[in-house]
Amino acid sequence: MKTLTRMLSLAALGLCSGAALAATTEPQSGEAKAAEVKARWQVHKLDLDYVGLTARYSCDGIEDKVKAFLGAYGARKGMKVRAFGCDMTPGHFDRFATVRGEFEVLVPADESATDTVAARWQPLELRANRPFEMGEGDCELFEQLRPTLEKAFAQRDASYVTHCTPYQVGLGSWSIKAQVLRPSQP
Repeated sequence: MKTLTRMLSLAALGLCSGAALAATTEPQSGEAKAAEVKARWQVHKLDLDYVGLTARYSCDGIEDKVKAFLGAYGARKGMKVRAFGCDMTPGHFDRFATVRGEFEVLVPADESATDTVAARWQPLELRANRPFEMGEGDCELFEQLRPTLEKAFAQRDASYVTHCTPYQVGLGSWSIKAQVLRPSQP
């Protein structure tokens, strides 16, 4: 009986500790949201010559992946992305593709700017399977898109990780954590 009581006490202590830990990591209901800033939409061009030693994409596939990356960063809906130089045969995947596009992103605006949008700095975390359509095999694409992402998007506290190994798909090979500027209202 003493052992059962001791086990129940330890279990209760564990539940209380877990609840206390969860309470410290969750935002408090009274905490203020991030302050709004004035932003404006800015047009950017995409010019990528993809060379993949590990990952191969169909034309549609690389277009979808590039749109997923741009969208995750906060590019405005309606972006234009087009792949060239890849075989259009269904089921055919290429190591090479030229990707061109145009997309709009939010950038901080000065006080005198017109046509502004209310925006907030929001956390961004991308890695394989987060969001679901991203995979470990997208390391090379992420690495080659990185200069465009860094140049085009307003970011703070960015931490990029890329460990792409040719002809191998590695766990944890790429990730990004940052704060990006997004509209306050979707």
